Amino acid sequence: GRTPLSYAAEHGHKAVVSALLDTARFLADAKDEHSRTFLSRAALKGDVAVVRLLLQEYPEAIDISNHEKRTPLSHAAKAGHAELVSLLITGKADINPKDKFLRTALSYAAEEGHIEVVSLLL
Repeated sequence: GRTPLSYAAEHGHKAVVSALLDTARFLADAKDEHSRTFLSRAALKGDVAVVRLLLQEYPEAIDISNHEKRTPLSHAAKAGHAELVSLLITGKADINPKDKFLRTALSYAAEEGHIEVVSLLL
């Protein structure tokens, strides 16, 4: 099920995320009913500050995928969150994994016409 950290991350509540990280420990690979981690939720939202906080505490979460094998980078690329894509790449996210549809972060960014994201991924 969803954790308080997942809800706070998805809604971009940086202060709440920070407080939770200071007082509680969460499993980096804990997944919700859609098989998404708290980092994937934050990546979908595109909140760079929240993702940065999460990665400082849970760097191992960077490439954890959901049931479709989509990673936080894949979600951020499809949504066109260029600054977040750059942060994830800098954090050593794998840019090449394919999801269950054999799609990569680059293919999602290209499909959506996100030229800045495409340039980052090339």
